[in-house]
Amino acid sequence: MDVRKFGQRLKIEENKANKTFKEKDIFIENVTLLEACIERSDKLFNEMMVDFYMYEEPFLQIIENLLFMKYGEIISELIAWYVYDRKEQDGTIHPLVFEEEGQEPKEIIIKTPEELWKFIDKNLKLNK
Repeated sequence: MDVRKFGQRLKIEENKANKTFKEKDIFIENVTLLEACIERSDKLFNEMMVDFYMYEEPFLQIIENLLFMKYGEIISELIAWYVYDRKEQDGTIHPLVFEEEGQEPKEIIIKTPEELWKFIDKNLKLNK
């Protein structure tokens, strides 16, 4: 057996369900990490008056740009809302006001990145 020819006819394909599952996991992990970074920076500023804004801002802009490239304007703005505006420092969670064409606006509480993923997937056709 010639090991140099091993796997020449091997073709590995990833099914759509598996790809969606991986994207969901990565999305949740990234939003969780981004939220933790923002919370840590806020805590440093509020408790110790240490401001890393000038240092962190370019990195946050890169992340936001990459999210925009991947998901487009609406979803990247929704992620930004989740990370920056959804929760007050005292833990109060603001509802998302969701307006569908021809229907009354709904207020939706989104507590976790997984709930954010489910909302986007259901209402904004993330993987369709």
